[in-house]
Amino acid sequence: MITERFDTGFRMPAPQPPRKMQRFRTSGLIPLILACLAVLAADPSGVQAQYTVPDGDTFAGAGVPSAPPADAVIDLEGDAILSASLTMPGGGGLSINGAAAGSTITVNTGFRFSNTAANQPRTLTLGGGPIKFTGTGTPSTQQGGVFFSSTTSSLTINGDLIADGNLTTNEGGVFYGGALTVAGNVTLTNNAAGYNVTGIYSGGAIRGTTVELGTADGSNVTLTGNFARNTGGGVGGSTVTIGNANAVVILDNNTAGTENPSSGTGGAAVAATTVTIEGSTISLSGNRAVGLGGRGGGISASQMATLTGAVTANNNTAYDGGAIYSAVIVVNGTFAADSNSAVFNGGALRMTTGSITVTDATHLAGNTTGHLNAGQGGAIYGGSGDIKLATQSGDATLTGNVAGGHGGAIYLATGTITSATIKA
Repeated sequence: MITERFDTGFRMPAPQPPRKMQRFRTSGLIPLILACLAVLAADPSGVQAQYTVPDGDTFAGAGVPSAPPADAVIDLEGDAILSASLTMPGGGGLSINGAAAGSTITVNTGFRFSNTAANQPRTLTLGGGPIKFTGTGTPSTQQGGVFFSSTTSSLTINGDLIADGNLTTNEGGVFYGGALTVAGNVTLTNNAAGYNVTGIYSGGAIRGTTVELGTADGSNVTLTGNFARNTGGGVGGSTVTIGNANAVVILDNNTAGTENPSSGTGGAAVAATTVTIEGSTISLSGNRAVGLGGRGGGISASQMATLTGAVTANNNTAYDGGAIYSAVIVVNGTFAADSNSAVFNGGALRMTTGSITVTDATHLAGNTTGHLNAGQGGAIYGGSGDIKLATQSGDATLTGNVAGGHGGAIYLATGTITSATIKA
């Protein structure tokens, strides 16, 4: 027998000494694992929710849920339609990015961005290209034509807010709720509250408790052509703050109220306590507080109205206080008020009980009052308090002002009038 031998190449390994057990430090690993589990529990996907809305599509049609998770991002490829109400998330809030060329979000009648939870702040970040919110032309019946917040909650909008043509038969053509803060540029035009109905409805564009608009340095604010059936054709709130030192603020051609029996209080902005406006230039012109009892064609504040900057207030009208009505009126800067009118008292300025102070050059011309020969103070009416004009620089020029009753230029029932120089 022939036996063949084959070499398989297999060799037994040499014996090795036993290995020692390795020890691992887990003190830092366990907290890391627990943190990861917590993140996954809050968001099982482990990633930020992001949605893309094609040009002309609806939010719902593009898969945006009615209640997006916190930190959700919505990217618009063009214009979009809100065809179902969207509940604003808490946490990091919601972000919407406009297309590079700009986007318009049409808010279908009866729908809005909403937060009904009490004592729960919400944040909306508007980025990318400019985003404009607009209505369909058919008024909503809800409070807040675009945004609604519980009156005990707040909404902070990061970025610029642009809203045009939003109508509601209720209050707040654009926003209704608690505190509203928009630090960026604000442009609100042709919005309306109490549209084509009877009743008491406030805040043609905004109705909130505390309202702050355009407060970041260099942001600008424009409110024009807004209407409220009763109070605050542009903005109504308890405390209203608008602008910053370098802002251009335009509050023109807003209307509050209708003819008798309704009455309007504050054409451009109104606050139950205070109104504060600041800007490099401030235009407060062409506003109207219509109806019996309409106070402050431009501004009405029960306690104090403060304007800082170069102020122009022309062609405002009201039943009482053509341009500004308040207990205390302060203008830190120059003040030019021409061709304002009041049916009753104070063609331009109406002070109840408090004071009027203008620090720099003051020009009041062509302002009028008149009601059955009883209108007092063609330019300024003061109930009780002091009137101080051009206290720091410039002159006070009062010319061509007419009153139906007493005080063609100034009427002060009780108090003193002081100025560096008064020119007629």
